[in-house]
Amino acid sequence: MISLRIYAAILLLLASCQKQPVEVPTPYGVPYINTPIDTPNVSGLTFNNTTWILRQFRIGNLGGQQNASDTLLFQGVKTLYYNGIITQYASYKTPAGINLTLYESPWGTISGEVYPYNLQQGKIIGIAFKNILNPNNQSVYLWMDKLK
Repeated sequence: MISLRIYAAILLLLASCQKQPVEVPTPYGVPYINTPIDTPNVSGLTFNNTTWILRQFRIGNLGGQQNASDTLLFQGVKTLYYNGIITQYASYKTPAGINLTLYESPWGTISGEVYPYNLQQGKIIGIAFKNILNPNNQSVYLWMDKLK
């Protein structure tokens, strides 16, 4: 008889439980909107149909920069020619700037935050890119110039 009462109490307890919705907080109270920036209504702030030269890179926070002369041709909204080898890229507007992801780069799939003034001035100076498939890897810092 006691085990029947315990069983009924457990059943009543389980039946009264309700799942509560989980709210995911956004940084600084700003909602994150994942909007592609390569659209006609965003002029000048795009990698679409531009060519950049990777001049230098550094792996990790310490150490010197290493020279490079890699050519990155961004064609359309997702095609990237990295030294003539076809791969892909993605760029999305974020609250702080533009997220640029380079797929299959020499350092893996890397992603970093590029700011509007970088695109306007045609210079990326030591911006950190993280390997998004292996976040334990060190950041790769890139120095790039846009060809006019």
